[in-house]
Amino acid sequence: MERPLYALLRLPLIAGTAWAITITMTPPNAAPLPEHRVERLATERYLLPGFTSWVPTLGKVRVAIHRSSLNIFWIFFLCESSAIIGAQFRTFQGCLPFVTPVSLAASTMALAGGLIRRSCYLHLSKLFTFDLAILPDHRLVTSGPYAVVRHPSYSGALLSAAGAVIMFLGSRGSWLIECSGLISDNVKLWFGPGLNSLSTFAAIFGSVTSLGLVFMLPRAQKEDEMMKRQFGKEWEDWSRLVRWRLVPGVY
Repeated sequence: MERPLYALLRLPLIAGTAWAITITMTPPNAAPLPEHRVERLATERYLLPGFTSWVPTLGKVRVAIHRSSLNIFWIFFLCESSAIIGAQFRTFQGCLPFVTPVSLAASTMALAGGLIRRSCYLHLSKLFTFDLAILPDHRLVTSGPYAVVRHPSYSGALLSAAGAVIMFLGSRGSWLIECSGLISDNVKLWFGPGLNSLSTFAAIFGSVTSLGLVFMLPRAQKEDEMMKRQFGKEWEDWSRLVRWRLVPGVY
């Protein structure tokens, strides 16, 4: 198979990854009213918006980065897809993104996370909000992914985010590494091939998930406490059946 044609195999991988991270980062419902929200955790009050009260400029930068993070992934998707499609024309001269085992694993991971997240949206319906809240007519959902772990949306978000970062930013074959001109040849060796690619995969996955867990672990605990207060014995019975918060058999 000619190299430009072979590069086409990467298109469904980056499209699936872009879909997954979009699903993960886009609220399925409007934010709850202030009177329905639960008080924010310390990590959310001080590590995220706290900069605004101490150093207003940093606070504004943080908000701008948060709002544009999804756009960053889409910029890389458009760069990659443009390079791959442009390579199908005879006049094309330039480097190409390509498929590697790491990029295949990253895309699969992101897609799995997006599908888990999407399933959570469907099962919770209007009850799913990005802010912790007790809504009118709130009910305890124990079916679908919630029959496996108690907080599957967090598990899906971690998979999706780690997969997208590795796919677009941290693996050989990506437009950033191969074609942007921003990465030197010495740095490229850090990303592979061989064992280097596996160690980089593990390092990026560990970094993204560790950062996510800083916020998600206390949030999951807070949500358990909130649901236990709201539903009492119904929640206790469910928590005995579904023991794990994020990963079956692990946590």
